[in-house]
Amino acid sequence: MQDSPVVQAKYRYAAAVTVRDHALDPKPNTLDSEFRKRLLAVLDADPGHEKASKALESTLEASGDWAGLNKLLRARLKALPESTEPEVRVALLERIGDIYETKLGDRQTALIAFEQAIELAPASADPALIAARRERVINLAVVVGGDALDKAITQVQSLVEQSPLEYDNYHRLVELYLAAKQRDAAIAVARTLRFLKQADEAEIELAEELGENFRPARGSITRKIWRDVLLATNPQLSDLYGLIWPVMAAREGQTHPKLGVDRNARENVSLQSPGLARWVAFVAQVLDMPPPELFLKKGTPGGINVAVPGDAQGFHPTLIAGDDALGKQPDAAIAFRVGRALARVHPHLIAAAILPSSSSLRDAIYGAVALTHPQVAIPKELREGAKIWGEAINKVLPPSRLDELKKGVGRVIERGGADTKNWLRGADISAARVGFLLSDSLDVSARMILQGGGGSSTEGRELIKSLVAFSVSGPYLAARRALKLG
Repeated sequence: MQDSPVVQAKYRYAAAVTVRDHALDPKPNTLDSEFRKRLLAVLDADPGHEKASKALESTLEASGDWAGLNKLLRARLKALPESTEPEVRVALLERIGDIYETKLGDRQTALIAFEQAIELAPASADPALIAARRERVINLAVVVGGDALDKAITQVQSLVEQSPLEYDNYHRLVELYLAAKQRDAAIAVARTLRFLKQADEAEIELAEELGENFRPARGSITRKIWRDVLLATNPQLSDLYGLIWPVMAAREGQTHPKLGVDRNARENVSLQSPGLARWVAFVAQVLDMPPPELFLKKGTPGGINVAVPGDAQGFHPTLIAGDDALGKQPDAAIAFRVGRALARVHPHLIAAAILPSSSSLRDAIYGAVALTHPQVAIPKELREGAKIWGEAINKVLPPSRLDELKKGVGRVIERGGADTKNWLRGADISAARVGFLLSDSLDVSARMILQGGGGSSTEGRELIKSLVAFSVSGPYLAARRALKLG
C-alpha cells in the first residue's frame, strides 16, 4: 500500500527478518529460501538497502550461489552514489574478480574486474599494494594467454615506471613480448637492457638483430603522438604558452644584432641543403612543424642554442649552431641534437627557451589570468607584475586570439592552476624524448645529455632515468612503429 519504494523496502525487510528469526523459512540456506526471496524483494524496491544487501550476501555465500552473489555485488557496485570513496569500489571490484576467477572459472572477466580496480585505486594508495594488484593481473593474464598478454605487458610497464631500477621487470617484458609475437618490441626492450648492462646472452643477441647502423625515421609524428606520447608537460599549460609566447619574446627584446647574427645570412633550410640545414629540414618534416631559422656560428663553442629574436616582420624561432653541432659526429648524435632543438622551438615548449625561469613563467600566466579572468584573486605581491603582463599580452596578441586565450586560461584554472616548475621539467623531458626517438639510441642520447648544453635545466641523470622508463613504454613503442624504426 506504500507509494514510496524506500518505505516499501523497510516493510519488506521487516518481513524477511521475521521469517528468519522465527524459523518460518521451510528451505533455509537453499536457492529456494523464503528469506532469500524476501531479501531480493527488498532490493527490488531499494537497491541501496545496505542491511538487506549484506544479509543476502551471507545467504548466497552459505548456499554456494556464486553467480547470484556476483550479480548482487555488481548491482551494489552500480548503485553506489558518485560520492562513494574509491576504496569502496576497489574492494567490490576485487571481490567480484575473485569470484569470477576462483568460483566461476571466468578468468577473462576476472581480469577486467582486477584492471578496473587498479584504475580506480587512488594515487595515494600504498605502492606495495598497487604493485601486488598489478602482479595478480600479470599472473592471471599469463595463464589466460593470447590477447590477454597485452594486459600483462601494460601492468609490467606500469611497474617499470613505478620502479625503474627493478630490472627483473625488463626481463619479463622481453619474455611477454616474445610470447605475444611482438618481436620488434622485444628487441627494443632488449636494447634498453643492454644499455643498462643487465642483458643476458639471449637478450644481447636479440638486441643486435637490428644492427648498429643509424636508421632515419621514415614516418612522421602526428599531433596525437606529439600530445599523447612525447609531450611530458601539462597540456593545458602548454596550450596556453603556445598562445602567448610572442608576448614573452617581445618582453625579452632579443634581436639578431644582440645575438651576433645577420638575418640575411641565415641558412637555406631545405631537404636539398647540405649539412645541418638539411637535418633541420628533415626533422621539421618528421615533427610536422615549420622549420626554424638556422645560423651557423663557426668558432663559437657549444651545440645548438635556441633564441626568438624579433624585428619589424615579427618574431622568429631560431637555432644558432656552434662548433659542437658543426663538427664531425655520428648521424644518431646529429639526429638527437636537432630533434631536441626543434622540440624546444615547438609552440608547446618554446616558452621554456624564452623564459627558462619558473617564476617568470608563473608571472606570465598571472598576466593572462588578470586580463581574461579579472574576477580571479591573484596574490597581493604578484598583482603589479600580473597587471604589466596583462597589458603586454593585450598589446601584442591580436584581438582575434583573445577569446581563445580566455578559454585556455579557463582550462588551466579548472585543472588546478599552473605548476611552472614541474612544467619546465616536463619541457626538458619532452625535448629529450624527441631527441631519443629520432636518434633511436639510448647510448647516444645519454652521452649527448651528459655532455650538457641543449638548454636543459633538469639534471642529466634524471633525464636519462626518465628516458629509460620511456624506452619500454607502450606509447614509445607505438611512436617507434609510426616512424618505421623497426
